[in-house]
Amino acid sequence: TPAKTPATPATPISKKPIAITPATATNKKKQDSSSSSDDDKQKKAPVKASIAVKPVQQPI
Repeated sequence: TPAKTPATPATPISKKPIAITPATATNKKKQDSSSSSDDDKQKKAPVKASIAVKPVQQPI
């Protein structure tokens, strides 16, 4: 009985990572296909955020 109990939760846990694997693979493929555009957006986004955050923190 105790051996079956841990085996039951182990089944859904093993299924979750399997479903995540193909999802992450598709995400990586999309990033690779549009790596240049993604890099530009990622670089601009954090830069604008950091610039906007710094002046906001100073007056506060």
